[in-house]
Amino acid sequence: MVSNSLFEKVKCGYVSNDVCMGELMADITIGNYSLEDIFDTILALKGWADGDRFYRLIGTKGFSLNNLEEITIKTY
Repeated sequence: MVSNSLFEKVKCGYVSNDVCMGELMADITIGNYSLEDIFDTILALKGWADGDRFYRLIGTKGFSLNNLEEITIKTY
């Protein structure tokens, strides 16, 4: 479930600053972890437990299989 208050907080920070989403997520923390750390951990756990694979769309010209890049999550 998406937390509306957290979602709005991140959107507001993104719109009002000249940073990319990754930098913003790295700066926002929950407990001792950044949003970026939490996001990467969720992807790694889904890959480990369910065999899920994740991709990101490169470019803005619409969806194409040629525009997909598989995301590799490093675990330590």
